[in-house]
Amino acid sequence: MNKKFSTLLASALLATTVGASAQTPLLGAQHYTFRSQDVMSAVPSTVGVKEIKSDLLYQLSDGTNVLIQKRNPQTGEVTMAMVDPASAPLNASLWQIKFDADDASGKNFTFVNKETNLEIVFNSANAEVKTTDDDATSNATVLDGCIEKWAWYVSDETQAASFPASPIYSAYTSEGKDYVLVLQAKTNGDVVAVSYPKSVVGASISSITSALDLKPVIAGGKVLSANELNSMVDFQEVISGKTAVKFNMNPLTMIGAVAQEDTLTKYSYKAINYSAMETYVPGFSYTLEPTTSLVAFEKVVKGTSGVYASTAPRSFFMVDTAFYNEGDPALVPLKVAVKPYAGDLKVSDQSAGSQRMTNVNLSARYLFEVTYYPTNDSLDIRVSKGGALKMSKADVELGKAWVDGTNNTSDWEPNSYTVFTTDYYSIFYR
Repeated sequence: MNKKFSTLLASALLATTVGASAQTPLLGAQHYTFRSQDVMSAVPSTVGVKEIKSDLLYQLSDGTNVLIQKRNPQTGEVTMAMVDPASAPLNASLWQIKFDADDASGKNFTFVNKETNLEIVFNSANAEVKTTDDDATSNATVLDGCIEKWAWYVSDETQAASFPASPIYSAYTSEGKDYVLVLQAKTNGDVVAVSYPKSVVGASISSITSALDLKPVIAGGKVLSANELNSMVDFQEVISGKTAVKFNMNPLTMIGAVAQEDTLTKYSYKAINYSAMETYVPGFSYTLEPTTSLVAFEKVVKGTSGVYASTAPRSFFMVDTAFYNEGDPALVPLKVAVKPYAGDLKVSDQSAGSQRMTNVNLSARYLFEVTYYPTNDSLDIRVSKGGALKMSKADVELGKAWVDGTNNTSDWEPNSYTVFTTDYYSIFYR
């Protein structure tokens, strides 16, 4: 039975408000898939896994390296290797782990790779055969065949301690003889399927000391660059070499009883690294936070030729200065919007004349850090430090009106009185 390959695609939900308290990205596989193989894995989390959930994506680790699938671009054949996380293509290192039980073996695990949508699957006829416990010498075994269900742990349910690294193996019969198929990793990282007679294995798979021990680990969160965001398959269209970020999410989000327009889903965007924004946008300047991880989102539209281009004037996704409803400004969420950048903006002040918002304060509202959490397959978009400041309650009571801000920091306060004075503020995916 040959396996076919496809790409996992799904959608996500976004709550496009900046509220008054931090939240944690919710669990649920949304399958953010990257087109570029240059998107590398982050260092795995040190948090152990005590329960395996089939709707999450894990990395499989031997304690140091992680297991990936890789495709030969000339032949299309897929093999596996153990590699350092820093050199592991992110999608190829992620695995959906399914569990089922049957009367014969009592437990079965299936491992599906996110990049290829292919299981760990072998043909026993292609396995290297050993009659004693020994290291593999063959080349990496091509994934193909019918052996796709593996013994691993007794259960996928909650354990008192984190799952330890253990071999995955499969028992099979060929020509009236019983065998056990295991994985072994060579010194170069190549993974080989190796078959042992059941008589060699004995009562426990632990007798094969050369078998590859694997455990599920939480994949580390990865801050995405503009190029990485623009390579996300779920969020882009590729027209004549041009890319556009298209967020495919819920069209409406409820804020109380009010339906809000999801600004990110309405438009297409081009992600731009901060370093390019200073030259790309006259007057753009930001000094409140290190900028290496910050990106902006420019609205782009598809022209008659099918090529995405900037709007006139250029407009960007940003945290607005307007509120959704009445109430204490410290508790009411700010809107997000798409607006041109215009530095040194004035604000009407009925009691003290005009004040201005500096370029730095304004630029903060257009810059975001985007973190991808691979295991629960979710994104967290955080506005940069200073980007979620609000007019104080006292200034509101004095009748000061918003245009786009003020540079008098005593008249401004962060969304949270303590937490976000020095940190980013998050816009959360739900």
